[in-house]
Order: sequence, then structure tokens, then C-alpha cells
Amino acid sequence: QCKVIRIVEDLPPVLSFYNRPDALLPKYREMQTSQYSVYMGQHLEIIVEARDNPSDTIDFLGISKVDINTGDRLRASIHMVSTQVGELGGRQSLWYAPQEVVSIPELEEITPPPFVSLTVGGPLHKPAAAVEIVSGQTWVKTGTGSEKPSKGTELVHAQLASSLQIITSFSEAEWEAFGIVEVHSETFIRSGSVYFTPAAVAKEVSRNRVISFVPTRMHSGLEMSVCMMAGDSRGLCRPLGDAIERCIQIKVQRCKYAVKKGEDLVFISGLFEVNWIQMWALNPTYLKPEVGAADANSTINLGQLYKVKQGEHVFDIARRFGMTMEQVMFFNADLSAQKKPSWTGHLSVESDLCIVPNSCFTHV
Repeated sequence: QCKVIRIVEDLPPVLSFYNRPDALLPKYREMQTSQYSVYMGQHLEIIVEARDNPSDTIDFLGISKVDINTGDRLRASIHMVSTQVGELGGRQSLWYAPQEVVSIPELEEITPPPFVSLTVGGPLHKPAAAVEIVSGQTWVKTGTGSEKPSKGTELVHAQLASSLQIITSFSEAEWEAFGIVEVHSETFIRSGSVYFTPAAVAKEVSRNRVISFVPTRMHSGLEMSVCMMAGDSRGLCRPLGDAIERCIQIKVQRCKYAVKKGEDLVFISGLFEVNWIQMWALNPTYLKPEVGAADANSTINLGQLYKVKQGEHVFDIARRFGMTMEQVMFFNADLSAQKKPSWTGHLSVESDLCIVPNSCFTHV
């Protein structure tokens, strides 16, 4: 009698990020990205998915770190919680003694400050049981095994039929070596005098959250790094579960605003406190500034991008274009009050600033 024993390594969960529209597509997992660009006025939704093997669970999924180019840096806190660890899921732990109580670290996720307009909701759906699929890697006898099934499609494959006389479970590489393109729940094969059918096996478990970001008029030039952390169960054979952290970058375009349906240039100029005639000149495709947009797919220019030259600082640029320091800060979130000491320092050469010149201003 033979027994097949496989030793597997329990890896931490896999973290993925998707645009919400992409998540509706069949192959959305191949479309994940870590870089997102958005205009002021747009609504960005990113689905965060943590996946793990079917014998594990996702214990937590939340924000662990946020770094913003305004100078704000946020970190999640970890506090210790007394937990009874002698059993897990009704089974005796192999690591801890029965009824043992120890302090287990627990993540307390970040609550982003209100001015960022960043929230994390969910879960998108409750953590469910592992999804079952038919892959062909595991086979079971049909009924009594000796009777040919009355329904389904018979698979004729000499190599697989011969292998099933010895083992009924195959690794992914072993299954691919058979060269069988597809099997389904009603496929069956004869091996000797016994009939086998592929078993439905648990593929993986997952847990989802949704990152929602709506950049406001205060976010021109805002950039931030948002990190999510996922951790799995400690299981029966170890003291703590594994965790993984992954980050995404979100960038708000300078000097650009995504127009909502019905908004006109007069309304938007009031929103950003600029002269509507000047905004009209920056957007020549608008024939009439008081006519509202017909759809929400267009963007407008709020000012002009200016490339910083060697030796320039914020005061130089503000004075040259007739702007106050508050106006420069308003259109460039990275020059926020937190960075006021750097206003007299030289800016990075070739970096971009959003400038709205004031032609009526004079130093005389």
C-alpha cells in the first residue's frame, strides 16, 4: 500500500489592486497596477484583494501606512490582545498548550485625515469559503467505480488512465504534463475496470476592501503612497500568522479639473477663485463660458504648468506672476503649510508648479 505525502510551505497572502471597472472583466487579475493618476473632481475606486490557500483564512486586511507629499505621514498601530490560543476552529493547537492564553499582536488600521478625502470601505463581500473549481489535479471514483456513468463525456487518455491506477492526485506540473486542455464536472475516464471523475477542489480564499478617493479643489499636485497589509491565520503549527504589505501610488494632476455634467466655466472659476475670463482664455474649446458641460468626460485647464529654473524659490515665482503665497499653495498641494520653512529654499530644477498669473498685479 502506497501513500503520497506532499510537504507544502504556508506562504503569506497575495495582495492585488484593481480599478473597479477592471474588476468586472473576466481576466481582471491580469490588469492590476500600482500607479494611479486622477484629476480633481474625479472619483477613484480601487479594489484591494487578499488571497490565500484554501486551508487558511484572511484574519485582517487594512491600511498600514500613508505618506503624503504635504509632509503628513501616518502609521498603523499594533496593540497586544490577550487571546485563548489552545484551540483554533475546534482543533487542538500543536504549538500552544491546551487553554493557554497569550498576547497576540493586532493591527489597528489608519483613519486618514479628512482633508485627504480617502476612505477604505468594505469588505466588498464577506470572507467566504474557498471557491471550488474542477482542475483535473484530483480524481475520485464515480459511484461504485465499476459502472460506466450514464451522463457526461468520456475522456480517452492512456497516460492518465495508467497513472490513475497508482495515484489519484497530481501536482500542477504533473497535470500540465498530460497535455489535457480542459475537463469539467461531467468528464469521466476508465482506468482498468474503474471509472474516475475529476473532483471539485477548493482553490483559494479571498477578502476584499475598496479604497475610495475623491480629490477636491485643494488637491492639485497631491501625491500619496497608500499601503495595505493582509495577514492570515496562525494555524495549528505556529505562534503567529504571516503578513504581507503592498503599496500603491496615487497622483493628482496639477492644473486640471474633471468637469461634472452641467458645470460651466463661470461656476468653476468661482470654485477655484480665479477670473472667469482668464479661465476661458485657457480653454478655447469652450465657445460660451456660461454653457454647462454636456457630459462628465472632459477636463479643463485651471492654469499653466511652469518649470522651475535653477536657483528659484517659491517667493520668486509668486512675485513674478503676481500671486500671493496662499494662491501658490492652493494650486500646489506639495507646498502646503507643513512645508512653509522650505518656501525660501530653492526648488527642484525642472519640477512643475501650477501657476495662475495675475495680470492686474503690479509691484510699482
